[in-house]
Amino acid sequence: MSLFKKIVEYIMEFLFQPKQKQKREEIQALQWQEHIFRGAINRGNRQVTYGDYDKAIREYSEAISINPEISLPYHSRGWVHLQRNQNDEALADFNKALDLQRDFGEAFHARAEVHKRLGSYDKSISDYNHAIAIFPDNKLLYFDRGIIYWLSGDHKQAIKDYNKALSLGFEDARVFHNRGVAYAGNGQYQEALSDFDRALELNPEMVTIYLNQANAFGLMGETEKACACLETFLAIPPDFPSAHVQRAEVLAALGRHDEAIDEYNLVEHENLKNFTFYNNRGFAYYTTKRLDEARADYEKAISLSPNMPLTYMNRGRWYSKQKQYDDAINDYTRVISLHGDYTWAYNGRGMAYTAKGDYTTALEDISKAIEIGPEHAYQYNNRGCAYFPLGEYEKAKADFSKSLELMPEHTWAQAGLAISHHALGEIERSKTLWQQLVDKDERHLDVDWVAEEFLWSERLKQEARKLISTLNEPEA
Repeated sequence: MSLFKKIVEYIMEFLFQPKQKQKREEIQALQWQEHIFRGAINRGNRQVTYGDYDKAIREYSEAISINPEISLPYHSRGWVHLQRNQNDEALADFNKALDLQRDFGEAFHARAEVHKRLGSYDKSISDYNHAIAIFPDNKLLYFDRGIIYWLSGDHKQAIKDYNKALSLGFEDARVFHNRGVAYAGNGQYQEALSDFDRALELNPEMVTIYLNQANAFGLMGETEKACACLETFLAIPPDFPSAHVQRAEVLAALGRHDEAIDEYNLVEHENLKNFTFYNNRGFAYYTTKRLDEARADYEKAISLSPNMPLTYMNRGRWYSKQKQYDDAINDYTRVISLHGDYTWAYNGRGMAYTAKGDYTTALEDISKAIEIGPEHAYQYNNRGCAYFPLGEYEKAKADFSKSLELMPEHTWAQAGLAISHHALGEIERSKTLWQQLVDKDERHLDVDWVAEEFLWSERLKQEARKLISTLNEPEA
């Protein structure tokens, strides 16, 4: 090699040595940064296994501060937020993870769960669709998406997803149980019962299945079998966290409200933030005429969840029972503002207006209730009660007749029909109908009891007194 070439190599080596050193230092720094990043992720994962979510979040946040362009720590931190029911924080983290990595199937799955909790079922289904496109053979994704379809009222699609999960080998009691619930929602009661039986074979300790069996039998009109399922459930010792609440709900469904209250009281300390608990116990108190306690529970439920229509409905009934009709009207109006076209809210408000003597407004509300739910017998009975004081006896008779057609054992409607016949001079028909009521319960001879029981106006009460007085008179 010539001296010139040696000199050139020497000069080039001399000139580039600092850059090579700098490059090495940069690589070492990046390697160290990656080491610290991975260490933070691993420490966060360990804290999750220990159940220390505060420390886990700090570690994942440290990883994000080291490299904010990597999706994994956002997903991991979002998962921790999800476990803590911090849905908004979880959603923000999953959004960021997916912004950084659009094929992150686990993040789509996790974000779908957040949307479910927030009630955004369409968004949840969309995320499940993305996750399934990435993992088309993941049986859990179909199972979870089936739950969302069921929650959104699409029972057929739910059944399809549960079928797919089963075809992928997810032979689990939960799948059969959930498909059974979807079948019941779709009116396929025999299929539902078959799935419930299979679920119990796979997991005999899944005792809530008995409740869904009872529901299916009830919808089929097989009341005895439904009650038998409920009794079977009650016979099982309450050895899981929500058992006492479920037992209380079953006892209430069986009309054993005092026992239901006892079950509720056992676990109130575990449900201090549960609006449904206080609403349901309040209804049990109301049914057993423990009205002060019912009012307290309704107030508690409303303080916990001020935008839930059901509790306002129940408190509205409480106000009506106490003859506080203006307050009842306010609560029913609140239900309508929250729920829109809810037949029972219009019906309840109409009854309150009837009790106040505002029959014209009552007719508007109850007619609206009938427009929304023409299949309900009570609404026709209540409109008949509003027509009668206005002297619209033919219209009242027609409504009481319609109510009886829809519910042949509806004694309120039969009493109203008898009174309408009497007011129209159809005496013998009115006496026949009323005597049938007396044969079932002699308290129908007591006008004051009748008026209180049927929430009748003074005009209906007066006509009932005339009718009862004629029962022992000989036929003309």
